Amino acid sequence: AETPFSVNILTADLIDNLQARRLSDIIRRDPSVTVNTGVASFTSSQNIRGFNTGQSNFFDGLGPQFVFNGLNPLHGYEQVEIIKGPSTAFKGAAAFAGIGGTINFVPKRAPKDDNVIREVGFTYSQNDLLVGSLDIGERFGSNNQFGYRFNALHEDGNLRGNDVARDVTALDLVLDWTPTDEFKLFGGVHYLDTTISSYVGELFLPLGIEIPEPPDASEQIAQSWGFVAEESTFGEIGVEWKPVSGLVITGQYLNGQLNRPYLTGDGGEVLAPDNPIYNDPSEYREGDFLIDVFQNENETEFENGALSLRYDTSFGEIDSSTVLLGSFGSNDGKSRFIVIDGFVSNLQDPIFVDRPVTEADPAFDQFRNYENYSYGIANTFGYGPIELLLGLRRVEIEYGFTNIGEDDPFRSYDDGATLPVAALSYRPNDNLLLYANYGEGFLEGGTAPDDADNRLELFGPLESDQIEVGAKWEVIPEFVLSAAVFQIERTSEFTETLPDPNDENKELRFFRQDGLQRHRGVEFLVSGAATEDLRLFGGVTLLDAEIVEAGDEAINGSTPTGVPEVSISMFSEYRLPVRGLFVNASVEYKSDQEVELPNDRTLDSFTRFDLGGRYEFEINGKPARVTANVQNVTDDNYWASYGFGLSVAEPRTFNIGIDVGF
Repeated sequence: AETPFSVNILTADLIDNLQARRLSDIIRRDPSVTVNTGVASFTSSQNIRGFNTGQSNFFDGLGPQFVFNGLNPLHGYEQVEIIKGPSTAFKGAAAFAGIGGTINFVPKRAPKDDNVIREVGFTYSQNDLLVGSLDIGERFGSNNQFGYRFNALHEDGNLRGNDVARDVTALDLVLDWTPTDEFKLFGGVHYLDTTISSYVGELFLPLGIEIPEPPDASEQIAQSWGFVAEESTFGEIGVEWKPVSGLVITGQYLNGQLNRPYLTGDGGEVLAPDNPIYNDPSEYREGDFLIDVFQNENETEFENGALSLRYDTSFGEIDSSTVLLGSFGSNDGKSRFIVIDGFVSNLQDPIFVDRPVTEADPAFDQFRNYENYSYGIANTFGYGPIELLLGLRRVEIEYGFTNIGEDDPFRSYDDGATLPVAALSYRPNDNLLLYANYGEGFLEGGTAPDDADNRLELFGPLESDQIEVGAKWEVIPEFVLSAAVFQIERTSEFTETLPDPNDENKELRFFRQDGLQRHRGVEFLVSGAATEDLRLFGGVTLLDAEIVEAGDEAINGSTPTGVPEVSISMFSEYRLPVRGLFVNASVEYKSDQEVELPNDRTLDSFTRFDLGGRYEFEINGKPARVTANVQNVTDDNYWASYGFGLSVAEPRTFNIGIDVGF
């Protein structure tokens, strides 16, 4: 409750108790988050406060990290932080924070003092998905100056009905050397190898077509030969040094690579009877959709670094904390995109075909380079119960790509901005914090997608700003109520579908920037132990989002796509009178979501219920627990969101696992 920004921390305990394996499993517990991708998608896309986070996921404060997506298991992380609003990461001083917020992964570290961690776990998930995990760590050497933490995880089996298979191996080793209280050297190596077969992507909804009935979520609609594979390795090293009293110098560096081949056998677009793909309209069946088949190969190398100097001092009754900081990041990639003829399938009665012929070793034909640099200063002044934060950061983005075979193969931009941040907080007593903040963000602009008529058109960076006023009240120790009122504005980006003036049977899709996307909202959050036996986590977010100042009057006043007006997410856990026995329940509600501009079609609201529990006990004096959860208890079929397209909801899924210390 100390920071004058809205931050939600999802701890390892919450991750374990919910048996959350992917990012979307845990971040949906925050009402400001809307998950845009389905259970079997190969990535994780989400909105925070109604804005897509893009690639703004950080690892231990370094970012943005393009490697963190829906394929990453959560076993090796101590917590996942949702830092809301542009430019609010690291107490308001980070570049490239997402427009609506940033997600930061914090890895598990070596335990403190003489604590020793030894735990092995096994989980069975409905549809025969088996998960095994190992978590070990301790300190050793003179004065426990050396420490390590090793996490390993393997998943093998089906995510849902039929052939959606998941094969995952994740290894995380984190080390540190702390010879004195003033010096710490730390680092780690992280490896991920994942393959998902028959993954399910999103469905595009063309102009004028009614939203179809969602398929049975427990049944497979994608082709069994469709797959995405990812192998990534990265290492990080950092130092924290306190050379003199009041001065802290911190440096971090991260370097890695990512390889991701995939072959799509899922979603393209929902069809109408008059689509020219049919020889005769009578061939059409309600629920028909076109499966776009393409082969893609990606290879990426990335690095990030950061350096900060913080000096704490005082001038009479005024406390001062000054931070000088700088950071850089780069991402060099190459890819090959091969389009293969698609075919018609059906959501309710899918058609399965043989795997198409693909190229064994395709040559790369697209090369891209992304670099960012930033430097800045921030100062926090404290006078009694009042604190004032003032900061300024310069951000530069360089981005370009070469697409061999295009008439205009090279496209790029080099742009920058100076971003202010300010926050004022007042603490009338030890339990209550009142605050207001202002921050600006700067994010790389979009590129027109492959299915747009202006395919690969590159748009410049987006600037945004946020004003927020809020309060945090620690009602009792470890139980916090918070509320925030905010407004975020940024240049609007969207794909618009228009009739082709030259062909009445054809549509044109253009990705463009036009007008402002303005989100005004209110958040109410609760976190912690309300009583000795009851824990609560979640809240309510109310959003009033609209497009304003657009050149196209038809979309002025429209609600942006995929932004629910009301979002509720609440997790509660209760300790029963039986020693070691806990039960929990979760509810998630999203109101209607628009699927196009102007707002002519609307995605229905949904409510999802989860139930679970755990039993903690000892085996030979070592801690153990059995955990069970049921997701989507009512087994409702629904479209979960419309971010990049219609995403299929998660079916009812039962998980049971045991974790044992040794």
